[in-house]
Amino acid sequence: MAWRTRPRLSVWWLGLVPLGCGQPGEDGAAPPEGCPAGQVVRGDGACAPLGPQGCAAVLVDVDGICRPRLEKCPPGTIPKIDEGCVAVGVIPCPTAFVDADGLCHPQMVKCPAGSFASPLEGCLPIDGEAGCGTGTWGAIADEPGTVWVEPSAPAGGNGSQASPFRTIDEAMAAVDDGGRVALAAGAYTAPVWIHKSIEVVGRCASLVTLAGVQLTEVYEVVVWIDAPGATLRGVRVSGPGNGIVVTGAAGVTVDQVHVVGNRYHGILLFGAGTDATVTRSLIEATASVADQLGRGVGTEGGAHLALGSSAVVANREAGIFFGDAAHGEVISVLVEGTQPTPNDQGGHGIAIRDGSVVSLEA
Repeated sequence: MAWRTRPRLSVWWLGLVPLGCGQPGEDGAAPPEGCPAGQVVRGDGACAPLGPQGCAAVLVDVDGICRPRLEKCPPGTIPKIDEGCVAVGVIPCPTAFVDADGLCHPQMVKCPAGSFASPLEGCLPIDGEAGCGTGTWGAIADEPGTVWVEPSAPAGGNGSQASPFRTIDEAMAAVDDGGRVALAAGAYTAPVWIHKSIEVVGRCASLVTLAGVQLTEVYEVVVWIDAPGATLRGVRVSGPGNGIVVTGAAGVTVDQVHVVGNRYHGILLFGAGTDATVTRSLIEATASVADQLGRGVGTEGGAHLALGSSAVVANREAGIFFGDAAHGEVISVLVEGTQPTPNDQGGHGIAIRDGSVVSLEA
């Protein structure tokens, strides 16, 4: 996936204009006597340059002094000393997000039902471009190594399309590493533990719900992933515990997943060596428990997260949290409407703490 954003800008100089003996008091004032335009008399009587040097012409006043100010630039741009007025924000902006002021304002309210706002891509369908398809399996193709699950199937199936398993546990026991578990529409009320390097794919997120909860040594969890290279795709995760927990596994993928109405965390990554990519997903409405947490996405303990083309909406305490030397990249993600916990803690869109290193773009 290619994301296009403008390089981040250094803006340490904004609003800083040196003050000292002999500086003109107003824009356009005459330079100090004996010094050329743009210079000031030093204490020893010599002339010295005043203000930022190498300044773009649009930022230089008639007295020859560089004064970078927002009012010198058109809307949607900011002053950068050596370039002049440069565009900021989401570039290029999807048409749906451009307001009357000509600027880019990604918001969930601008997207139709069944979709979510991704700053660079526009309104993305929760069920993906292929939608839910038709028939029992929708657009899931029959491929070697696939084990099929249909929750209303008769007991005693063998995992084929003609005789699918009834439960995900049966499929997990039968599938080989490198294989796939395909889920028909329905609500799966048992917790899911992905402990093999496989793909678990649902017909589509609006028709396949994983809602069971297991109690681990650390947390209550709906989907637990600890297998390297595992993939979860095309499902809704919604239950009274952490939605998806990834630990001790690298190369994990979560794609086109709707994580909604869970507790503590929508998605949690923790532990050194844990690495996951989350794309084209909506994580929303995570609840606090006993006034604690309610985060949309949490990454801790040295884990790595690449989060892109997604929306993190209406969670609590923090929309996206990086702590305890976590690291990652967040690209083209809408973070909107984060609320504090019931005891008024947090409400942060993105929190980066405790030695974490994170890149944020678009």
